[in-house]
Amino acid sequence: MIISIIPLIINLIIFNFDYKVKSPFISFSLATLIVFSIPHFFLSSFSNQFLDSTYFLVTVQANIFLLVYLFFRLLFFKVSHESKIPDLTSNFLNRQFSLSLLFLCVFIFTSVYNFGFSIQNMMSSSWSDNRNSSNVVTLIGSFFLYSASSFFLLALHKKSKKSYFFILSCLLYIVFILKTRNYLIAILIPVFIHFLLNSKWSIKKLMIASLLSILVFSLYSAARSIRHIGSVDDIRSSSFELTIDTGEFEVINTLYYFVEKEDFKLDYNNITLVRVITIPIPSVLLPFNKPEELSNVLWNKKTGITGVSGSLHPTVIGDSILNMSMYGPALYGFFYSFIFFLLELFYRQTRYKFLYFGLYCTVSFYIARGAVYNGFVILFVCMFILVVTNLLLGLLKGKHLCHRKY
Repeated sequence: MIISIIPLIINLIIFNFDYKVKSPFISFSLATLIVFSIPHFFLSSFSNQFLDSTYFLVTVQANIFLLVYLFFRLLFFKVSHESKIPDLTSNFLNRQFSLSLLFLCVFIFTSVYNFGFSIQNMMSSSWSDNRNSSNVVTLIGSFFLYSASSFFLLALHKKSKKSYFFILSCLLYIVFILKTRNYLIAILIPVFIHFLLNSKWSIKKLMIASLLSILVFSLYSAARSIRHIGSVDDIRSSSFELTIDTGEFEVINTLYYFVEKEDFKLDYNNITLVRVITIPIPSVLLPFNKPEELSNVLWNKKTGITGVSGSLHPTVIGDSILNMSMYGPALYGFFYSFIFFLLELFYRQTRYKFLYFGLYCTVSFYIARGAVYNGFVILFVCMFILVVTNLLLGLLKGKHLCHRKY
């Protein structure tokens, strides 16, 4: 299908715009290329796994989403009278570095706490064991990791060799013990995006970018391979082979499956939007029950395995299509462009650009993959952590100055 190249072209235009204005939300357009536009072009052109009518319908709706998103991205930048987001500066660099280090240490402490501070438990626990034993403490700890997603980036700017060793230790801990790929994205993607936006390209820089890409995909794949094996102890008794994880290029199949499934129907439209808007509102204060997350609904309907908190993410474009059929792409295309516009306005004003840069890169990557609700929960909680922490530091600094004055 020749027209399937149109979403890819529009996506590349969005990517180019984000690149020119140095927006952290280039992470969103990049991830959309990876999980939707590129796979859709090749699958709809060379695969017969689904009907041509399915590929055609997805192509049309993807065009609507991307065109609406692009139009309002351009419009909001024009309205804001700001054509370029300021580059990251060294203002408050040490404070941001210290905060990120503190947050990362909180994450490590809470995750080790989940193993009872036992090395043996770490070595023998599988990914499912760790997940089933998670509690409020580890959940809070994970939010501190996402709040510290700029730590690697800050360490590079400070050229802190000790921090490099700490980061490497954290990456190995995440891959072999926690086996949680989302955490890897949180640490590595901000560095990759910053390098992409701020480097003057040369052969050397292209080689560095290629090596960094290989590192990201290798660690990402290793985490999944080890997860399937079981635990670190199980690796010793098995033949460990690292296979490149192509799962991200196959996420779109979930969308095709449900578009082609004629009897697929949600209880009501826009469950994702309802859940996102009501994030800060406790369920007890709402006159209705919050709907089940779309990814969980899709898992239950496709696999029939309920009660295990399984999820299937159909990409951000797929999420918009399945939420409200033909009208969803236009509605959600506007919604994301508006939210990102507001976040960028805040980003321009804050003195802690590194901290928010990492968070924005991480969250928008998750959203593009289709983990929309989880992405917004992380964004809401982590922005709360960062804002409150910085306000408290400002107050403490003010009191310190007052004491010195008097």
